[in-house]
Amino acid sequence: MSNIDVQSSVYRADGTVVDIKQIDQAYTSWVHTGRHIVISPCDNIYAQSKINDKNVYPISKHIRGKAILISNTGYQALRLLKNLFTQMGYKIVVHAEITDSMNMVSAIQKEAEREENELVDSFAVIIYGTPERLQLSHIAEALHSSRAPYLRNKPKLVYVIGEESIVQQLSEIDKTTIEPDILLAATGFYGMMFFIYVFCFFVHELSAKDIWKLVLQYSDYHKFNSSTLTTLSREFFFFPGVSKAVLPLALENLEVEDRRLYSTLLENGSVRTYNVRLMFVGLFGAGKTSTARRIMGKEIDDVTSTDGIDVYIGKCKVELTTGEWETLDDSKKVKPYKQLSGAIRNPSRSHHNEDMEMSDESFPRHTPKRRKHAGRSESMSTTTSGEMSWEKVPSDFSIEESHPMETVDPVDNASVKEEPNWVNMPETWRTAQRVIEDLKTTRSEKDKSSECAQVSLWDFAGQYVYYATHQLFFSPRCIYLLVLNLEKDLNEIVKDWYMDLTGIDSIEAQGGVHFWLSSIYTYAKCNRGFGVPPIILVGTHKDKISGDETEKNRKARKYFNNIRDIFYDTPIANHITEDDIILDNSLEDPSIDALKETIMDVAKKSFYWGEEVPARWIELQQALDDRRNDGSNFITLKDLKKINQMLAYPLESEDHLKLFLRVQHEMGLLIHFEDSDLLRNTIILEPQWIIHAFRHLIRAKDFSEKYGQLKKQWEDFNDSGRLSIELAESIWKQDHKNHFYENFDLLLGYLEKLDIIVRATELKEDGRTKSSLNYYYVPCLLKEVPITQLLKHTEIPNSSTTPILWFSFTEKFLPPAIFNRVIALCLAKWPVARQGKTRFLFCGCAVFEVKERPNEDRHRLHIYFKKSKVGLRVTRYSSKEVNYVDIQVCDRVRRFVASAIRNEFSRFENNVVDDKDPFSYKFQCERELCLADDESLMDLKDVVDAIGTDASCTLQATGPHKYEPINLLREWFSDRIPEQYRIEKSSMLDQWIMQLPESLKSQSVSNMLLSSLTAAIGKNWQFLMRDQLGLSQTDIERHQEENPRDVKLQIMGSFQTWRDGNQENATNQALISALRKSTGVNINWDTVKNAFEKMLIRV
Repeated sequence: MSNIDVQSSVYRADGTVVDIKQIDQAYTSWVHTGRHIVISPCDNIYAQSKINDKNVYPISKHIRGKAILISNTGYQALRLLKNLFTQMGYKIVVHAEITDSMNMVSAIQKEAEREENELVDSFAVIIYGTPERLQLSHIAEALHSSRAPYLRNKPKLVYVIGEESIVQQLSEIDKTTIEPDILLAATGFYGMMFFIYVFCFFVHELSAKDIWKLVLQYSDYHKFNSSTLTTLSREFFFFPGVSKAVLPLALENLEVEDRRLYSTLLENGSVRTYNVRLMFVGLFGAGKTSTARRIMGKEIDDVTSTDGIDVYIGKCKVELTTGEWETLDDSKKVKPYKQLSGAIRNPSRSHHNEDMEMSDESFPRHTPKRRKHAGRSESMSTTTSGEMSWEKVPSDFSIEESHPMETVDPVDNASVKEEPNWVNMPETWRTAQRVIEDLKTTRSEKDKSSECAQVSLWDFAGQYVYYATHQLFFSPRCIYLLVLNLEKDLNEIVKDWYMDLTGIDSIEAQGGVHFWLSSIYTYAKCNRGFGVPPIILVGTHKDKISGDETEKNRKARKYFNNIRDIFYDTPIANHITEDDIILDNSLEDPSIDALKETIMDVAKKSFYWGEEVPARWIELQQALDDRRNDGSNFITLKDLKKINQMLAYPLESEDHLKLFLRVQHEMGLLIHFEDSDLLRNTIILEPQWIIHAFRHLIRAKDFSEKYGQLKKQWEDFNDSGRLSIELAESIWKQDHKNHFYENFDLLLGYLEKLDIIVRATELKEDGRTKSSLNYYYVPCLLKEVPITQLLKHTEIPNSSTTPILWFSFTEKFLPPAIFNRVIALCLAKWPVARQGKTRFLFCGCAVFEVKERPNEDRHRLHIYFKKSKVGLRVTRYSSKEVNYVDIQVCDRVRRFVASAIRNEFSRFENNVVDDKDPFSYKFQCERELCLADDESLMDLKDVVDAIGTDASCTLQATGPHKYEPINLLREWFSDRIPEQYRIEKSSMLDQWIMQLPESLKSQSVSNMLLSSLTAAIGKNWQFLMRDQLGLSQTDIERHQEENPRDVKLQIMGSFQTWRDGNQENATNQALISALRKSTGVNINWDTVKNAFEKMLIRV
C-alpha cells in the first residue's frame, strides 16, 4: 500500500496527535458548509525553526514553487486545486483536457525541464483523472535529474486522483527504480476533497509526507484505496507565506542586482504593510462613484459621472482587530512613522544629529514662459505645480538624543499633548517633526493601538474613449469591484464603442462587462502563480427593482448568475468572488457594511497582504504624500534627493533612491522613466494629472464652440484623432488650476512615452527619411472605418502582395488599447501612407510606408485589427517588374510587430521566466481577398506540415480547394521551407547576415548587446560557450556556481569571459558566426536579429 508507516501517529506543531476520527467529523462539517478554500496562517517561530533545520528542504528566495495541474476532463475540475496552490504562492501551469497518456507525460516533462525551475524550491504535479495506459513510472522518469537538471536535489511531489487501477499500479512500483527526492501518491476520486481539506488546515504545520499520511489514514478508515511511494531525503514543508526572502511581486521584473539590494535593505529593518487598492470599474452610469463615496460615508447627492479616472477619491483606515473603518480626507492623518520604532536595525550612521545639515537653496514656485514647441527636447521645463519652498532647519530642531530609534525613552502622556502647529512650518520640517511626535507616543500607545490597513479608492470612467489610459493603473495588487446597475438590461445597447475595423460603434451591455473583466485579466493577471486579482460583483439601484424584498433579491441573484454565465468555463470565472453585494441608493444601506467586510476578507487572502518593505522607505513615502497633499503633481530628481536628505532616516545612496523609484513605479504609485533622456529627471507623483490633461483635450467641445476659429480643428481631432499643437496649446492655456500649459512639453512627453499620442511624420522626397509634422495622432480616438479598397487590397494596381499573416491570441481577447499601442509604435517608426490628401489611418486599420534602406524598393505594411486578432500584409510597389515581396522586409516587419505585442503583454503579466508567446501565427488562405474570420484560418504548423503534400483548404465557406503551402510561407517564414523546396539559394537568416553592414560586424562586442542576447539563448546554452566560443567546462561551471538561480547571469558571465579573453577577436562578426554554427542550442533568432538591429540604429 505504501512505504510510509500509516499506523504511526501524526503530530501537530504543539505536540498533540492528530485524531483521524475527529478530523473526519470536522471534514464532514467543512464539506457541508461551503468548502471554503482558505489556507491557515503559519506560526513564524515554528516555521523558522523548521526552515533552519538541515534535515528540511530549503525554501526558495524567488518563486515559492511551481504546480502543474493536469486534467483529462476540463478546466472546472482543477478550479479548487488551482485556488489551493495559488494561496500557497505557487506558480500555476494548467493543462486541461489531456486525454492521451503520452501527451500527459510529455507535458510534465516539458514543464520539468524548463530553466525557470532554477528559481523554485519545489515542483508539484497534480493529476485529476488519468487516461488509459498512463504509467506512473514514466512520470518519475520525466522528473529524473538527467531530464530535469534544474530540479536536481529539490522535492518533486506527484499527486494522482484517479481510478483504483492507478492506485494499484503505484503500490507495485519498485522504490529502488525511483530517483531520490520524489513523492508519488495516488488516491481515488473519493479522497480528493479530503486531500484539499487537509492542505487547508494542516499545511501551515505538517510536512508533505505527514499530509499524505493523513490521507492514507483517512482512506484506511473509510476503506478505499490510496498509495504512496516516497524517496524524499529530507522533510518538505510548504509553509505558505512565511519566507521573508520571497520578494514582492513588483521586484520580480527588476534586475538581479536590484533584488539583492532590496534584500539587504530588508535585513537592515523591515515593516509589514497592509495596503488595499479598490478599483471601481463598470459601464457608464453604473454607480461606481456613488458606491465609492458611500464606502467613505460621504453624501452622493452631487455625484456626476466620472470623466477619465478620479484616481484619488479618498482613503480609509481599517483597524485590523475590530474591522472599524475610518475615512481619511487628509493623508497626514496616516502616521506610519510608528512602524519605524525598533524596525531599523544597525543603521550605518546616526540620523539624529542635532546639527543636521540642510541646503540653503530655495526653490520658489516657477511661472515659466512657454517656449516654442519643437517636439521632444532635452531642454524641458521642470516646473512643478505645487509649493517648492525650502528652509534651513534651525539648530535647536533635533530629536531627543543621538541614539538608535529603538532606545527613545517613552514620554509621560498624562498631560494633554499639544498638537504641533503644522501650518507655519516648512514642508520638510513638518515631516521630520511628525516623526518625533509619533515616536514619542509609540511605546505608550503600543498596547492601545492595533495594526491598520490603508485603503485607497480609484474610480474609473465607463466611457470607451478612456480605456486607453487604464494600463497606467491596472495591477495584480488590487481588488476590483465590478459595479452593475441592476435596473439595466444586459442586452441594452451601449453607444460610442469603437472596437475594430468592422465599423461597429456600439455593443450590448453584457459585451461591455465581458470587455471590462477580460481587460482586467489581460492587464492585471500575474503569471507568478497568483492569477487574476479578485473581482467582487456589486449591484446598485436595488430600490429601482420592482417587487418586495424577496423578489428584488431573487432578481438580483439571477442578474449576477447571468454575469457569471458570460465567463463560464474560463479562467476569469474562478476569480469572481462568491459573495455578491446588492446596494440601494441610500447612504444608510446596511449592505455597505457587508461590502466592507467582504473587501477585507478578500484583502487578507491576497499575496501582498502583510508584505514587508524596507523600514527606511516609510518616511520617504510619507514625505512624497505630503507633497501630493500640498498640490505637487510632480517633482524633479534633484528635489527628491533634497527631500531625502532632510529625513530623520534618509536612504543612504543614490542606488537606494533609484531602487525606491523603480519599485514605486512598478507598483503604480508614481511614474518615473529612467530610460528616457527627456523624462528621467522628473517624477510624476500624481499619475492622474496626466490623465486629467488628456481628458481636457478630448472633452473640450464647449471650448471649441466658444472659440470659433478652433472649432474645425477640434472637430477634426474628435473625428480623425489628429491633434494639432496649436489646439493643444489653446485648450491647456484655458486651465489655470492644473498648470497644464506651463508644463506643456512635459505633458506631451509623457503622453507620447505612454503611447497615448504619437508625433505625425511623412516621408521626404528621398523616399526613406522622415520629417515631423505639426500635429499628433491619438490612436484611441480613431473612429473612421477603413475604405473598402484597403480591405480588399486594390489601392495599388500592378503590385505584389503577401498573404495575410494573423496573430491569433491565446486568450481569444485583445484589448483595443494594446492594438492602439502597437499602432503608436508603428507611427513612431514609419510614416502613414496616403493617397492624395487621404492618410490611411483608421479605426482598426493602418497603412505605413516601411522603406528603411537605400537599396530597397518601396513597401507598404497593412495592419488590421478584427475580433481580437492582428493581421499583417506587406505590399511591394516598384517600377521594376517583380512578382514577390522582399522577404527581409517581411521578416523585419513581423519581428517588430511581434516584439511590440510581446512587450505589451510582458508589461502587464509580471512574468518571472516565461518563453510562451501570447499568440500563435495563422494564415489566411491566399484565395480569400477579404479579411477572414477565425474558422477559416490555418495554423502555421499545419501549413508547414502540408509542404510536399496534395494540400487542400477545407475551412472556407465556398468549399474545399487546393492551395500551395509554399506560397503562404515564402515571404513570412521562408526558413521553415525545406531547402529542396526553396526558390532562393540562401536562407532568410543567411541573407540577413549578409546585409548587415561591415562597420557593425567589425565592432567589438558590447555589454549592451550581450545583455540583450541572454534573452535569446535557451536550453543547452553551454554547448555554444564550449564548442563555439571556446570556454572551458571549468569556466562554465564557475559561472553556474556564482549565480545558481539566475541562468541569464550565467550566460552573461560566460559571454564576458569569452570577450575579455579574446580582446580584438571578440567582434560582432565572430559572435554571429558562433551563433550560426551552434547545433543543439535553443536560439531565438528573432531576438538576435532585433538586438543587432538596435545596434545598427545606434551606428
